[in-house]
Amino acid sequence: MTLFISVINDKREYYNCFDCSRLYVLAAVNAAVFSAVYEHFSFGVYSPFMIFAFAVPLLIGALPFLLLGRALKKTGSTVPALACKFWHAAAATLTTGFLFRGVLDIYGTSSPLASVYWIASAMLAALSLLALAITSYWR
Repeated sequence: MTLFISVINDKREYYNCFDCSRLYVLAAVNAAVFSAVYEHFSFGVYSPFMIFAFAVPLLIGALPFLLLGRALKKTGSTVPALACKFWHAAAATLTTGFLFRGVLDIYGTSSPLASVYWIASAMLAALSLLALAITSYWR
């Protein structure tokens, strides 16, 4: 029996914002642990990108979904899944970019690929907002 990602069938049309917020807190803890372990073995070389990689899931993921969940709880509305998926991809891309840039800084080199994460994350966030606007208009 083989498992593929494409086998996962997520038919939800809307996401629970509080569940997403909890998952982002776990992602922030994972980023913090990774950063701490990586910098422990970096022989005293530190990177601000590596140190603050945990803040990306908190500020881009947990905080907006927590505030959105509280606002939507009062109105009884929900967030469309497509907009959430694009936002999750944007947050994951930016977090990965921070960790990648931190690794490069600690290693003492640079790469033009480090700027790709910023651009890709911004494009995914824009797609998320566009999907949110389109789906809220068509309701």
